[in-house]
Amino acid sequence: MVKVDNVKFIVFCHATESLDKVRRAVLNLLPESLRRKIRFRIYAVKGHYGNPISVIVVEVNKARYAMEVLSYLISKMRVEDREYLVKTIRDRVDDEGNVHFRLDKQEAYMGNVKVCEGSDVVKVKVHISPEALISLLKGCKDIG
Repeated sequence: MVKVDNVKFIVFCHATESLDKVRRAVLNLLPESLRRKIRFRIYAVKGHYGNPISVIVVEVNKARYAMEVLSYLISKMRVEDREYLVKTIRDRVDDEGNVHFRLDKQEAYMGNVKVCEGSDVVKVKVHISPEALISLLKGCKDIG
């Protein structure tokens, strides 16, 4: 069984976007059972040209909830996206055992989970124990 220690979502909300809609996009990436249990941390920052940006961070720190979130995300991904993550997983793992990937923010708002390499994204960071990496790879291929 894959052990997932935590899952972290980071997303930028620009001044031209609705904070409520961006929050909804993040909520849509969580299983229904956890949506009321999470806390949004919102940080106000300024962009390169002084434009206001809100940075939204959601962390799921309990291992059983983190596994539930990861399973939910994988189950909602298209087969092509899961295969893409499997093929690129070695490039996505940092020295601390975190796997990084990005999900399309607009698709998330509409309730879809779509892997994306663009800039209008929800960044996802999953901390897994190093020995669980191979299990995660196999799980991505087998979930469906």
